[in-house]
Amino acid sequence: MSWLLLPVLLALMMVTSGCIVQPIVAGEQGALPLPPSTEPIIVIAPIAAASGDTVSVGGAGWLAGDTVYVNLEGNQDGVPVGAALAVTTVDAEGRFMASFKVPL
Repeated sequence: MSWLLLPVLLALMMVTSGCIVQPIVAGEQGALPLPPSTEPIIVIAPIAAASGDTVSVGGAGWLAGDTVYVNLEGNQDGVPVGAALAVTTVDAEGRFMASFKVPL
C-alpha cells in the first residue's frame, strides 16, 4: 500500500498547483502535435540523434509567410562551423515543420 502513496501525492500536488501534463508523442512528419501558444515555440524530435538519423523540427506562434532556417552550429577542432540543414515557410496558422538528416 505504501507504493501507492507516492503517485497519489504527485497527482495531488500537480492538481493543486495547476499543472497540466500534456504528453507529446512522436508521429509522422506533419502530425507532430504542437501545444497552443501565444509565444513562438519550437519542438524537436528526437531529442538526440546520431549521424544519418532524421530529425523533425516544428514550431507554432510564428508570423504567417515568414521563412525559417534550421541551422546546425558547433566547433570542429576549435573552429566554429555551421550549416543550414532545412528551410521552410510558416503557414497561415503560424506553424512550420521541417526535417533533415544529421550530417557526419
